[in-house]
Amino acid sequence: MTEENTALAAFNARVAEDHLVGNWIVEPHLASLGDGPKPACAPYLWNWKTVRDHLLQTFTVLPDAEGARRVLTFLNPALPRGTTHTLSSGIQLIGPGEVAPAHNHSMNALRFVIEGSSKLETVVNGIPCPMENYDLILTPSYSLHDHYNGSDGNVSWLDVLDVTLYGRLNQMFFSPHDEPRQAHRNVTLGEGPAWLRPRWGEPQDWSQYRFPWAETYPLLKRLASQGPGSPTNGVMLEYTNPVTGGSLFPTMSCTLQWLHPGQTTRRYRRTTSSIYFAIQGQGTLTVDGKSLSWGQHDTFALPNWVWHTFANTSKSEPTILFGVHDEPAIRALSMYRDQIAEA
Repeated sequence: MTEENTALAAFNARVAEDHLVGNWIVEPHLASLGDGPKPACAPYLWNWKTVRDHLLQTFTVLPDAEGARRVLTFLNPALPRGTTHTLSSGIQLIGPGEVAPAHNHSMNALRFVIEGSSKLETVVNGIPCPMENYDLILTPSYSLHDHYNGSDGNVSWLDVLDVTLYGRLNQMFFSPHDEPRQAHRNVTLGEGPAWLRPRWGEPQDWSQYRFPWAETYPLLKRLASQGPGSPTNGVMLEYTNPVTGGSLFPTMSCTLQWLHPGQTTRRYRRTTSSIYFAIQGQGTLTVDGKSLSWGQHDTFALPNWVWHTFANTSKSEPTILFGVHDEPAIRALSMYRDQIAEA
C-alpha cells in the first residue's frame, strides 16, 4: 500500500467514527450498474406436495393451534426474510371447524384458494366471501378479516402479502379484533351495478373482495382460443379494480397466464419481482440458463431484472399460472423498465 493509500485509509476510518463516508468509496459500485440492478433474490421453487405434507404434520405438533398459525411461509434462500425482496407468500391450511381469528394490518394481502369449499369463507369488513377452488380473495390494507372453515375437510390457500416491502419501509401495523369472528354485514347493500353505491358508506366499504374462478376462467379460455398472446408472457390477463380500472392494490398486481401446449416465450426481463402459482399443467421457468420445473400447485419466485423464459412442456395440455407482481409500486416510483432479448 502506498503512502497515499495509507493516508486515505486512515482518513476513511476517522470520518467513519463520525458516521460519515466518502463518495469515492461507493463510486466503483455505481460504475457496475451499467446493465441495471443485480437481482435482489434468487429464483426458487417450492413443491406443493412437500409443503402440504409439512402442513399436515402441524395437526400433530400444534394440535391446539389457531388456524391463523398453521401457515408455512416461502423463504427465499437469498434473503433473510420474504419470498422476494418486496413480497411474502406461503400456504395456509385450516381444519374442519377452525377459525383464523379476525384482525387487520397495514399490509395488503390476498388469498388464492387451492382446496376450497362452499362452506369456507373469508369475511372482509363484514362481507362474507365464499372460498371455492381458485377464487381470489382480497384483504386490502387495514381491512378487518377472518376465515372460517365450515366444511368437514381440510382447506388451503396461497397467501401473498406486500409485508416485505412494508417491513423495509418500517410501516407495519397489526391489530387483533375483540372477537374471533366479526359480524356479517347486510351484504345486499353492496350488491348491484358497480357504478352505484350507497351514499351513507365510504367507497372502500363497497369494494369487490372476491373474484370467482367460475367467472374468470371462461374469459381466459375464450381469449386463449384466439391466439398465442404476447411473445413474452403468452395469454396474460390482469385482475383489475372495478372502480379505478387499475391494479388491485397500490403495491401488487395479479395476473392469469395461459401457455399453449409446447409454447415457449421470448427471453425477457423487467424491474419487477413476481411470485407464481401453477393452477394446472407443467412447465419450466428458465432464468439465466438455469431451469426450474413446475407441476400443478407448485409455487416459484422470479427475481427482478433477470433474463427468463416460460415454457409449457406438455404437448397436449395448456398450463395456467396465477401471478402476483410488485409492478404497481415500481411504476409509482417511476422505476419500471423491461427489455426483450434480440431474437
